[in-house]
Amino acid sequence: MPRIMPVEPTTSCRCPNCLAKAIATAIERKLNRLSHSEALRLAAREATNAPPVEHIDYVMEGPAMVFTRWFLLKRGFCCGSNCRNCPFPSA
Repeated sequence: MPRIMPVEPTTSCRCPNCLAKAIATAIERKLNRLSHSEALRLAAREATNAPPVEHIDYVMEGPAMVFTRWFLLKRGFCCGSNCRNCPFPSA
């Protein structure tokens, strides 16, 4: 698991899948309380070259990998590909 803010799972299960989902929920709650610039600063502190983690950095929708807002914030820029969860203002 990535180094990330503390999380209190809502279930007693601590398997990697359930823990990743709990972390993703905590991240979304945190991001929803922050301004765009604050979210970027938080994400920049957590950005690493580690491989993306399912549920935290992306979700699978059939064969498609959909990056999360958190992953895109950690990347730090808009790629211009019209990503569904792009957190950056439209140009």
